Amino acid sequence: DDSPWSERVKTFKVNYPKPTRVMNVGTDPYRYTSMKSLEKLNDLKISKDHGVVIESQKGYVPPPLVGIWARWPYFHNNSIPNLCALMTPPNQRPKSFFMGAPIDKNKDFDFECNGYPTGFKTPLSWVSNERYVTGRAGLSNSGHYEKIFTTEEGVEKFTQVEKQNLIIFLQTL
Repeated sequence: DDSPWSERVKTFKVNYPKPTRVMNVGTDPYRYTSMKSLEKLNDLKISKDHGVVIESQKGYVPPPLVGIWARWPYFHNNSIPNLCALMTPPNQRPKSFFMGAPIDKNKDFDFECNGYPTGFKTPLSWVSNERYVTGRAGLSNSGHYEKIFTTEEGVEKFTQVEKQNLIIFLQTL
């Protein structure tokens, strides 16, 4: 394509099917339980006035990939700090990480992994912040690896270079 780079990576309108299907992809039961408790909000006058109805469902509507680069941390419960962790086998993902405001783009955002810096890259100013611990009920980061990044037999589908290229591609959406 001979068009300028800015045009090639431009995001175009996404047409979603109506209605978008709810998918049960093995989301942990704590999500369903917490949404079930929110159904009480349907009785509020403001909900009735605006036609807002909360209905718990065993599953969720997966978000589009458009703009994924700007929506870290990942998973419905924010348990994945960056895309590198997402593309890592669950038993090797961070068990905890710190979060902080992305004030300094050179320290507070891991561009290579697209998201929160972890491990030795964690900004020292964040260490006093609350730490996200994935071992707590409802905060697991163990899903969404098998059959996406592995074959049915459990063999890795992508090399590390291919995973990094995928991150670079996702940053263009």
